[in-house]
Amino acid sequence: MKKEFSLQRAAAVAFVSLGLAASAFAHPGHGRGDGKDDKSSAKVIMRKKGAFLKELARLREDLKLDAKQEALWTEAMDSRKAGREKIRERMRAHHEEMKKLTAQPGLDARAMFKRIDEFEAELRENRLQQRERLLKTYEALTGEQKEKVRLFFTERFERGHFFKERFGHKRMGRAHRGGDGQ
Repeated sequence: MKKEFSLQRAAAVAFVSLGLAASAFAHPGHGRGDGKDDKSSAKVIMRKKGAFLKELARLREDLKLDAKQEALWTEAMDSRKAGREKIRERMRAHHEEMKKLTAQPGLDARAMFKRIDEFEAELRENRLQQRERLLKTYEALTGEQKEKVRLFFTERFERGHFFKERFGHKRMGRAHRGGDGQ
């Protein structure tokens, strides 16, 4: 049987290839291989973290903490760092577990999703413990110190840093499509 080249088949191939090409340009730098993608660059992420830590150190100095408050602050920051390391290791282990689970023939999807839910619950519990330590530190502050903390976060929200660092957004809403782009 002779296969004919149809216009519909050519159009379908053209649309698929156009869709693949468009998706490569949808996220700047992804797939280009030229290293110009600053958003996913580990160097830029570390620079942002460094800037936040410097701002946090400045806030710490501005608060003029007493010995009790300083101990709570240090405990909260140290536990935060230890918690990140613990979670990083736990994520690696979870990833390996999922790879092994999915590599076996006859995947039990129910068991896999149960393990994922357990892991997410573990992550949430860790976050809640760290939040409680930070809140305990905040509650030990005086009214004037709490006001400085409020102003610190107000400034960060106004500049959009919270969304840039946490979610990768330039600003809330649609400001990233125009305007100053900050």
